[in-house]
Amino acid sequence: QELSNLIWSFATLLAADVPLIEALADACLEQVDRWKAQECSNTSWAFAKLSFVQAPLLDAIAAKSLSLVPSYTTQEIVNTSWAYAQLSVLDRPLMDGLSMRLQKTRSEFGPRDLSNTSWAWAKLAIVDDE
Repeated sequence: QELSNLIWSFATLLAADVPLIEALADACLEQVDRWKAQECSNTSWAFAKLSFVQAPLLDAIAAKSLSLVPSYTTQEIVNTSWAYAQLSVLDRPLMDGLSMRLQKTRSEFGPRDLSNTSWAWAKLAIVDDE
């Protein structure tokens, strides 16, 4: 969790030292398989906030997140959706999983949560026929 917190802190401060962010991304890639939902969500949010795209890391976070989606909180759904949309990265299996989780937890979503998630899916041109 320390690594996730560190990158989150840099993003919150908008401190984008590219060599440092690249090194953190590489370190994250090595550890993502041990992460919990919050680490996946916060880290994807942080890299999106920094407008930093590293496809192998985003793919790994998406794969790990997909396995954790059943435990995702409202905030984790919103942050993850926003992050991938902000980076213009469509991982359809992840978004489908988040959509299914949202349907099960929709009563917990506030107006801002729904607005941010709707924006993300609109930006990614996701249409759910159900």
